[in-house]
Amino acid sequence: MNAAKSNWLILVVLLLPQLLHCGARDPSPEDARAILQQATSFYTGTCGREDLASAKRLFLKAADEGDRDGMFYLGKAYENGHGVEKSRDEAIKWYQKQAR
Repeated sequence: MNAAKSNWLILVVLLLPQLLHCGARDPSPEDARAILQQATSFYTGTCGREDLASAKRLFLKAADEGDRDGMFYLGKAYENGHGVEKSRDEAIKWYQKQAR
């Protein structure tokens, strides 16, 4: 295998897990980890575009399923005003839920 093909294969293997979370449909409601991964992809722009509104919606969905990371990221979103109106009180609420 030549170097160009080898590099391309490595790139595909590294990016494939992230790209699988970039689909148009939401993961199943009971799969909080997949929901969180897709939300993080929207939050960071891994899917080629940053979509903070979709990220917030999916973080909330993960948090509703009991995912502590989803609760943490909601706290960060409210703390920094990413996709939501900046709110110290809401940030504290989500950080406290995550800590329980």
